Amino acid sequence: MSETSLVIKNDILIIAYYLKEYGWREVNKSTFQRLLYFSAVLSPIFMPKEEWAYNFANTLFGPYNNELSVEINDLETKGFLVLEERKIYSNRVEDRFTISQYGIDIFEKRLLSIDTLKSKISWFNVLVRTLSLYGEEFLSKLVKEDPNIYYQNEMNRRSRLITDDSSDNLSKEFFEFIKEKGIGEDINLANNQDYLLLFFDVLYQKYKGGKEN
Repeated sequence: MSETSLVIKNDILIIAYYLKEYGWREVNKSTFQRLLYFSAVLSPIFMPKEEWAYNFANTLFGPYNNELSVEINDLETKGFLVLEERKIYSNRVEDRFTISQYGIDIFEKRLLSIDTLKSKISWFNVLVRTLSLYGEEFLSKLVKEDPNIYYQNEMNRRSRLITDDSSDNLSKEFFEFIKEKGIGEDINLANNQDYLLLFFDVLYQKYKGGKEN
Protein backbone atom coordinates (compact mmCIF):
# COMPACT_ATOMS: atom_id res chain seq x y z
CA MET A 1 0.00 0.00 0.00
CA SER A 2 1.38 3.41 -0.96
CA GLU A 3 1.70 6.21 1.59
CA THR A 4 -0.92 8.27 -0.25
CA SER A 5 -3.33 5.33 -0.24
CA LEU A 6 -2.91 4.95 3.53
CA VAL A 7 -3.48 8.68 4.07
CA ILE A 8 -6.66 8.61 2.00
CA LYS A 9 -7.98 5.53 3.79
CA ASN A 10 -7.38 7.15 7.18
CA ASP A 11 -9.03 10.39 6.04
CA ILE A 12 -12.13 8.55 4.80
CA LEU A 13 -12.40 6.56 8.03
CA ILE A 14 -12.05 9.66 10.22
CA ILE A 15 -14.70 11.51 8.21
CA ALA A 16 -16.98 8.45 8.29
CA TYR A 17 -16.68 8.29 12.07
CA TYR A 18 -17.80 11.88 12.54
CA LEU A 19 -20.54 11.58 9.93
CA LYS A 20 -22.03 8.81 12.04
CA GLU A 21 -21.49 10.73 15.28
CA TYR A 22 -23.35 13.77 13.94
CA GLY A 23 -26.19 11.75 12.44
CA TRP A 24 -25.65 12.05 8.68
CA ARG A 25 -27.85 9.46 6.96
CA GLU A 26 -27.39 9.97 3.21
CA VAL A 27 -23.63 9.48 2.94
CA ASN A 28 -22.44 8.64 -0.57
CA LYS A 29 -19.12 8.98 -2.37
CA SER A 30 -19.86 12.60 -3.23
CA THR A 31 -20.28 13.35 0.49
CA PHE A 32 -16.73 12.16 1.13
CA GLN A 33 -15.39 13.99 -1.92
CA ARG A 34 -16.95 17.30 -0.88
CA LEU A 35 -16.05 17.10 2.79
CA LEU A 36 -12.46 16.12 2.09
CA TYR A 37 -12.21 18.89 -0.49
CA PHE A 38 -13.30 21.45 2.12
CA SER A 39 -10.84 19.83 4.54
CA ALA A 40 -8.02 20.27 2.04
CA VAL A 41 -8.85 23.75 0.76
CA LEU A 42 -9.10 25.23 4.27
CA SER A 43 -6.22 23.21 5.70
CA PRO A 44 -3.80 26.17 5.34
CA ILE A 45 -5.96 27.91 7.97
CA PHE A 46 -6.64 25.01 10.31
CA MET A 47 -3.59 22.81 9.67
CA PRO A 48 -0.90 25.23 8.46
CA LYS A 49 1.91 22.68 8.79
CA GLU A 50 0.10 19.98 6.82
CA GLU A 51 1.03 19.32 3.21
CA TRP A 52 -2.08 17.74 1.69
CA ALA A 53 -1.25 14.40 0.11
CA TYR A 54 -3.79 14.43 -2.72
CA ASN A 55 -5.57 16.85 -5.05
CA PHE A 56 -9.05 17.46 -6.40
CA ALA A 57 -10.33 18.40 -9.83
CA ASN A 58 -13.44 20.43 -10.57
CA THR A 59 -16.09 18.34 -12.32
CA LEU A 60 -19.73 18.74 -13.27
CA PHE A 61 -20.66 17.07 -9.96
CA GLY A 62 -18.21 18.99 -7.80
CA PRO A 63 -14.68 18.32 -6.50
CA TYR A 64 -13.40 14.85 -7.36
CA ASN A 65 -10.41 12.62 -6.72
CA ASN A 66 -10.50 9.17 -8.32
CA GLU A 67 -8.31 7.60 -5.62
CA LEU A 68 -10.92 8.54 -3.02
CA SER A 69 -13.57 6.63 -4.93
CA VAL A 70 -11.29 3.59 -5.24
CA GLU A 71 -10.35 3.63 -1.55
CA ILE A 72 -14.00 3.93 -0.43
CA ASN A 73 -14.72 0.72 -2.33
CA ASP A 74 -11.68 -0.95 -0.78
CA LEU A 75 -12.68 0.09 2.75
CA GLU A 76 -16.16 -1.34 2.16
CA THR A 77 -14.71 -4.61 0.80
CA LYS A 78 -12.47 -4.94 3.86
CA GLY A 79 -15.27 -4.27 6.33
CA PHE A 80 -14.36 -0.76 7.53
CA LEU A 81 -17.44 0.70 5.83
CA VAL A 82 -20.89 -0.80 5.31
CA LEU A 83 -22.79 -0.45 2.05
CA GLU A 84 -26.27 0.39 3.35
CA GLU A 85 -28.09 0.98 0.09
CA ARG A 86 -27.51 1.01 -3.64
CA LYS A 87 -29.66 3.09 -5.99
CA ILE A 88 -29.41 2.45 -9.72
CA TYR A 89 -30.30 5.29 -12.06
CA SER A 90 -30.21 5.44 -15.85
CA ASN A 91 -26.87 7.28 -15.86
CA ARG A 92 -25.22 6.33 -12.55
CA VAL A 93 -25.13 4.10 -9.51
CA GLU A 94 -25.32 5.76 -6.10
CA ASP A 95 -24.15 3.87 -3.00
CA ARG A 96 -24.90 4.91 0.57
CA PHE A 97 -22.29 4.11 3.22
CA THR A 98 -21.78 4.17 6.96
CA ILE A 99 -18.83 3.25 9.14
CA SER A 100 -18.93 -0.32 10.50
CA GLN A 101 -18.33 -1.31 14.11
CA TYR A 102 -14.96 -2.63 12.98
CA GLY A 103 -14.19 0.79 11.48
CA ILE A 104 -15.26 2.52 14.70
CA ASP A 105 -12.99 0.24 16.73
CA ILE A 106 -10.02 0.94 14.45
CA PHE A 107 -10.61 4.68 14.75
CA GLU A 108 -11.08 4.74 18.52
CA LYS A 109 -8.38 2.20 19.44
CA ARG A 110 -5.76 2.94 16.81
CA LEU A 111 -6.13 6.20 14.87
CA LEU A 112 -6.92 8.30 17.95
CA SER A 113 -3.64 7.22 19.50
CA ILE A 114 -1.46 8.33 16.56
CA ASP A 115 0.11 11.68 17.43
CA THR A 116 0.59 12.73 13.81
CA LEU A 117 -3.17 12.43 13.20
CA LYS A 118 -4.36 14.43 16.20
CA SER A 119 -4.58 17.82 14.48
CA LYS A 120 -6.30 16.32 11.43
CA ILE A 121 -8.80 14.43 13.58
CA SER A 122 -9.61 17.63 15.44
CA TRP A 123 -10.01 19.57 12.17
CA PHE A 124 -12.29 16.93 10.62
CA ASN A 125 -14.42 16.92 13.75
CA VAL A 126 -14.80 20.71 13.63
CA LEU A 127 -15.64 20.67 9.92
CA VAL A 128 -18.30 17.95 10.06
CA ARG A 129 -19.84 19.42 13.22
CA THR A 130 -20.04 22.87 11.62
CA LEU A 131 -21.55 21.63 8.37
CA SER A 132 -24.05 19.52 10.31
CA LEU A 133 -25.69 22.77 11.42
CA TYR A 134 -26.87 23.33 7.83
CA GLY A 135 -28.07 19.77 7.24
CA GLU A 136 -26.40 17.30 4.95
CA GLU A 137 -28.75 18.12 2.07
CA PHE A 138 -27.11 21.54 1.72
CA LEU A 139 -23.57 20.23 1.25
CA SER A 140 -23.89 20.06 -2.53
CA LYS A 141 -25.27 23.63 -2.58
CA LEU A 142 -22.50 25.01 -0.36
CA VAL A 143 -19.71 23.43 -2.38
CA LYS A 144 -20.96 25.10 -5.57
CA GLU A 145 -20.52 28.48 -3.88
CA ASP A 146 -16.98 27.70 -2.75
CA PRO A 147 -14.78 30.44 -4.28
CA ASN A 148 -12.40 28.07 -6.09
CA ILE A 149 -15.21 26.06 -7.62
CA TYR A 150 -17.41 29.08 -8.34
CA TYR A 151 -14.55 30.77 -10.20
CA GLN A 152 -13.84 27.72 -12.34
CA ASN A 153 -17.53 27.24 -13.11
CA GLU A 154 -17.85 30.88 -14.14
CA MET A 155 -14.88 30.37 -16.48
CA ASN A 156 -16.31 27.03 -17.65
CA ARG A 157 -13.14 25.29 -16.50
CA ARG A 158 -12.68 21.72 -15.31
CA SER A 159 -9.18 21.57 -13.89
CA ARG A 160 -7.23 20.96 -10.68
CA LEU A 161 -8.48 22.91 -7.69
CA ILE A 162 -5.84 24.84 -5.76
CA THR A 163 -5.72 23.80 -2.10
CA ASP A 164 -2.27 25.01 -1.01
CA ASP A 165 -1.31 28.10 0.98
CA SER A 166 -0.83 30.33 -2.07
CA SER A 167 -2.92 33.32 -3.07
CA ASP A 168 -4.32 31.17 -5.89
CA ASN A 169 -6.33 29.30 -3.27
CA LEU A 170 -9.34 31.60 -3.50
CA SER A 171 -11.22 29.79 -0.76
CA LYS A 172 -8.40 30.30 1.74
CA GLU A 173 -8.09 33.92 0.65
CA PHE A 174 -11.84 34.45 1.08
CA PHE A 175 -11.74 32.95 4.57
CA GLU A 176 -8.93 35.31 5.53
CA PHE A 177 -10.85 38.25 4.00
CA ILE A 178 -13.92 37.39 6.09
CA LYS A 179 -11.78 37.15 9.20
CA GLU A 180 -10.02 40.47 8.56
CA LYS A 181 -13.31 42.20 7.75
CA GLY A 182 -14.88 40.80 10.92
CA ILE A 183 -11.99 42.01 13.05
CA GLY A 184 -12.15 45.43 11.38
CA GLU A 185 -15.85 45.69 12.17
CA ASP A 186 -15.28 44.57 15.77
CA ILE A 187 -16.95 41.22 15.27
CA ASN A 188 -15.31 39.55 18.25
CA LEU A 189 -15.25 35.89 17.33
CA ALA A 190 -13.12 33.72 19.56
CA ASN A 191 -11.19 31.64 17.04
CA ASN A 192 -11.00 30.19 13.55
CA GLN A 193 -13.76 27.73 14.35
CA ASP A 194 -16.19 30.61 14.81
CA TYR A 195 -15.03 32.18 11.55
CA LEU A 196 -15.56 28.82 9.84
CA LEU A 197 -19.25 29.09 10.68
CA LEU A 198 -19.25 32.62 9.28
CA PHE A 199 -17.47 31.39 6.13
CA PHE A 200 -20.12 28.75 5.46
CA ASP A 201 -22.89 31.15 6.38
CA VAL A 202 -21.71 33.51 3.63
CA LEU A 203 -21.71 30.61 1.13
CA TYR A 204 -25.17 29.60 2.32
CA GLN A 205 -26.50 33.14 1.91
CA LYS A 206 -24.98 33.30 -1.59
CA TYR A 207 -26.81 30.10 -2.49
CA LYS A 208 -30.10 31.35 -1.04
CA GLY A 209 -29.70 34.70 -2.77
CA GLY A 210 -28.97 33.08 -6.11
CA LYS A 211 -31.94 30.78 -5.72
CA GLU A 212 -34.27 33.68 -5.01
CA ASN A 213 -32.97 35.54 -8.06
